[in-house]
Amino acid sequence: MTLRQISLISTVFFAINTILPCTVLAQDSQDFQAADLTQEIGPGNFGISHIPQGFNFDALNITSPGTKHRYYIATPGTNNNYIEIYDGRYDGGFKLTVQATNYSSGTHSLGVTQESFITSNFSATQEIKDDTDPVSETNLLYHNMSDPDENTSFQNFPPNGILVILDAPTASSSQGRVGTYRLYPSFKLDVPDTTPAGTYSNTITYTIEDSVN
Repeated sequence: MTLRQISLISTVFFAINTILPCTVLAQDSQDFQAADLTQEIGPGNFGISHIPQGFNFDALNITSPGTKHRYYIATPGTNNNYIEIYDGRYDGGFKLTVQATNYSSGTHSLGVTQESFITSNFSATQEIKDDTDPVSETNLLYHNMSDPDENTSFQNFPPNGILVILDAPTASSSQGRVGTYRLYPSFKLDVPDTTPAGTYSNTITYTIEDSVN
């Protein structure tokens, strides 16, 4: 702090005309320095917290010409074969994909395009803030509102075996999507009558990533 002293002569007149000197000290205003306070906040967890642990189609015997259909229906209350996503970020968007490989049994195989997919029974527990756009069934590309069956329109896997099944991109109105999202996958496999006997298996991979408009 710098203190500067300034002398002023104040003249006061009294009846006897006595002159009294008066010294006044002037002080500069004090400078206050405020310390900056910072708080770093990292994003919350983001990822797939649960996936189906595997499934088995019923056995199939080919006894007559024609394509045979095998269904695996995942429904709530009967198994825990659901996909669950947790997003702890405040302003994130996300995309969920499923990838299937060809079915194989020894040297024999069934192409991935013989398999199809759909989701059902979507549920969400999320914290909605401000004027947000919540994640809902509208973000699911292939979804059935009720448990699927043989009459449901499943979506065939393309030759690369990858389907985007949920897309909730970040947008100006999509803040506050912190929450947990659950959906149940179901699969259908078309088995041509020319398929050799065997036990066929494939691999299903679920992937989640950021999605931005």
